[in-house]
Amino acid sequence: MKGLILDENERVIAIGLEYFEGKRLNKINQQIIEQIEDAIRYLHANNYFHGDLKPSNISINNKDKIKMLDFGAFTTKYNPDWIVDKEADWICLKLIKNILANAK
Repeated sequence: MKGLILDENERVIAIGLEYFEGKRLNKINQQIIEQIEDAIRYLHANNYFHGDLKPSNISINNKDKIKMLDFGAFTTKYNPDWIVDKEADWICLKLIKNILANAK
């Protein structure tokens, strides 16, 4: 490891690392989540629904800006029944509860 300093005589271990300019992952994640939320809010406010929102349908460029992809299941009418499909492991708990409640 570059910058590792060991002093066995005094039983002190210190790590001095080179300066690295970048962003913290938690900040990047927060910014990405906020962008996704904004995009979903925009769609829903205009009565649009993606229909297949999952990680593989979101792209991030080198400036940490997101784009939603694959609008093949896009609709203007909300219906939780069409959301459950072979990739239901990405469905949110609130939608599952709605689907189960409507099935009764």
